[in-house]
Amino acid sequence: MSVEDVVPRLKLLQPEPDPPGLRAAAYYRMSTGHQHVSIEVQRLAVEAYCIAHGVRLVQTYADEARSGLTARGRPALLSLLEDVQRGPEYQLLLVYDVSRWGRFQDIDEGAYYEFLCRRSGVPVIYCAESFVHDVTPMGAIMKTLKRVMAAEFSKDLSVKVFASNCRYIRRGFRVCGQSMFGLRRMLIDADGLPKQILQAGERKSLRSDRVVLAPGPAEEVAVVRRIYRMFLEDRMTKTRIVQQLNAEGVPTHIGTPWSTHLVRGVLSNPNYAGHNVYNRTSRRMQSKNRMVPQTEWVWARDAFPAIIEPAYFDRVQRVAQARAGLMSDDEVVARVRRVLKTYGRLSIKILDADDELPSSTALKMRFGGLQRLYVLAGYLTEEEAANLHAANIRRFNSLKVSGSLRPINLRRIERMPRSEAKTRPRDARGRLLRKDLGGPPA
Repeated sequence: MSVEDVVPRLKLLQPEPDPPGLRAAAYYRMSTGHQHVSIEVQRLAVEAYCIAHGVRLVQTYADEARSGLTARGRPALLSLLEDVQRGPEYQLLLVYDVSRWGRFQDIDEGAYYEFLCRRSGVPVIYCAESFVHDVTPMGAIMKTLKRVMAAEFSKDLSVKVFASNCRYIRRGFRVCGQSMFGLRRMLIDADGLPKQILQAGERKSLRSDRVVLAPGPAEEVAVVRRIYRMFLEDRMTKTRIVQQLNAEGVPTHIGTPWSTHLVRGVLSNPNYAGHNVYNRTSRRMQSKNRMVPQTEWVWARDAFPAIIEPAYFDRVQRVAQARAGLMSDDEVVARVRRVLKTYGRLSIKILDADDELPSSTALKMRFGGLQRLYVLAGYLTEEEAANLHAANIRRFNSLKVSGSLRPINLRRIERMPRSEAKTRPRDARGRLLRKDLGGPPA
């Protein structure tokens, strides 16, 4: 495909040429790194439009391998919006089609970004759409319909991908994620014969190949079995196990010291018992990560060689649940208050280090965020929690769009008056003292 092949079609779509000599910018986006042709197709359409209408392309913005479900993680789009609002050197913005803005589930988000450009005097031209840059009511209807179709495409694709992954999991294949400590991803061919061990970041190259889990190096397998014995037979807490492994200088597979998070993962992952499990957590459509009930997990039992005997693994799970207990919300808050009294402050690391509490991730999901738990435990006041929430929103929006772009569908939360912030007592490091504790310990 060449520019000359695209020009005749573009001329039919654009019966009214733009004034010659206009300067334009182009925005390209493709969703995955495997769509090598996508950017090229978009570029050809944009260049064809420029030739057909005498427009000079002076700048390009490209988000390669970027999901269209959200504006986060798309530096080219954010840079484009910043430039447009500052007053760019171009008069037109050329985009391949409506879906290049994104496949936002809130269809007004894409319309809002287009409005920002138009308000700044930079109309958006859709080079491959029939309505081009029509601002009539019919053109608005067509754009809205296209945005709805783009959003529905993502939903349908998500359902299909999930169903396909479940089918591969039940056949014993690995479909996503890196392997854990003591396990490795093995590439096999269509006949099930091993080909090689995949290193971190490596992927299969042939569609007929598949990935399974296999036991890792012997020294890592020995450490995994030792962790299980330390927990079950020596009755050591996860924190004590972490201290012991780090004191002995036992390395992890990612080059970091051991943590309660890593030890908890070793003790709870069914992969070590030879079971292939999927859908333990869910972030479908890039939503907030959530824990999935065990009844909804997708299993393939005895899918590959086990490092830990399944019966032994099940016994460890029962002991872990018994030690953790079925703590109510009030019991969790009471335990967090004791932790606060011990350390004088709360953080994710402090919560994860306490073996009697669920993980910080579980606490977030249980209480709707750690800020709410901090309020219930008396570490933060309602006002301080609101200020912290507002600061997090501002940090997100500064990454999303800086300058005069206003956040979308977010409430404004008033900050604590400066006069009150200045009069609150502080410690030697300048931190606000907690009213109920009198500050952190010396």
